[in-house]
Amino acid sequence: MTKPIKFNLILDGKPIRDITGLEENFNIDDLLEHYKSGVLQRWLKIRQHSDLLAKVEAITEKDDLKIAESLVNIFGISLNKQEIGDAVYPIIFRRTKENQLKEYEKNSLMEKAVINKYHEDYRSLCEGLKKSKTDYSFVKHSLKKMESEFFGLYEMNYSALFLDLIKESPLSVFGILAADKKQQSLRSLFLSNSQIKTSIKDYVDKTLVFWVNEQVKNEEPKIDDISMDEVKRKIPILIDEFKEKGKIEDFSLYCCDTKHNNNIYFPSGDPIVIIAATPNSISTNTPIAVRIIKNKEELSDNMIKYFFGHVIHYTTIDSIKHAIVKKRTALSQKKVKQPKANATIPKDLPPYIKTFSGHTESYWKDIESAGKQYMVIYMQEGNFVRNMGKKGEELSADDVNGSFPILNGIDYKSNNDSHSLYYMEI
Repeated sequence: MTKPIKFNLILDGKPIRDITGLEENFNIDDLLEHYKSGVLQRWLKIRQHSDLLAKVEAITEKDDLKIAESLVNIFGISLNKQEIGDAVYPIIFRRTKENQLKEYEKNSLMEKAVINKYHEDYRSLCEGLKKSKTDYSFVKHSLKKMESEFFGLYEMNYSALFLDLIKESPLSVFGILAADKKQQSLRSLFLSNSQIKTSIKDYVDKTLVFWVNEQVKNEEPKIDDISMDEVKRKIPILIDEFKEKGKIEDFSLYCCDTKHNNNIYFPSGDPIVIIAATPNSISTNTPIAVRIIKNKEELSDNMIKYFFGHVIHYTTIDSIKHAIVKKRTALSQKKVKQPKANATIPKDLPPYIKTFSGHTESYWKDIESAGKQYMVIYMQEGNFVRNMGKKGEELSADDVNGSFPILNGIDYKSNNDSHSLYYMEI
């Protein structure tokens, strides 16, 4: 059997071989440390002090002061309670401080990890916004998360973030501008910064408006897209033009006389036609009648008699549709602006950016219903918008451009066919 290797107990820096040496060099600090580490128990066992070992192992106290009192009694050291306290309390305070420092260091590392993770999550959120160039739902969710969890970092970083987003994800910039009430802080920081506000206005003018106009230019209207409602709306316009000019290219002429009154000419097929009749004199510009008929069989005897001796002006529905397409194309070409210096056509904003063009004849036209919110992006001078149905409100181009008002539905008023309103649904 292997013989146990004896070792000395170190007290007060001195090697202790027996109980006498322990008593002569008694140091409660070292002895407490050896007791807690188990070294004292092994030393007593190897030195064959079974009776003392049994007493030491019988200690159940957890408090250092109580343990010290027990060790003093076991080894017969002449110290009273006050002296033991004077020796032990400095140890207790020192160890408490050491434990606090260890805990603080541990917590500090944890805090650093938490802070690093917080910053990492914010950076990840920003990267997601930069990459999500078309997914508006993701953008809105990300911005809500930024407002609720990362506003402090956003507040410190929003200027740099803007510079990245306006280049890589303009949709995210407009998402911030279109922030709802819960995200109002994100929006207000952008709009309260004069440099950012100017940059956004420049971006809208140089890129967005030009891009939308390019889309209008490229989407040339087709005859098949023209509805009968549009045709009917065009009729009084044609008549007004006829009154002003005497005759117009959209109308053909036919003189209904005694030889042909029972055989009024129609183009081939059975087109719907518009009949306009004037007195025989070409110089008279007042239409006598306007009718929409499908074929000559629909002409009653009374109608034929009515038209007898008059010049008939007629046109087909297809001719009117061609006239509408021609007018729209001309307006689209008028609307398209040339890009300004360094303009870049964005490719990632549709279908979130909407436009409306049209002459409303000085009346308010409801283009978006109440119940949904819309942010107005850009409007040309001489036009007006308001919350749908809100009487007394009239926002001009100065009120809109650069301020990006958020409206509950949209009413629009314009006296210019070639002007457009740019907006997006929140």
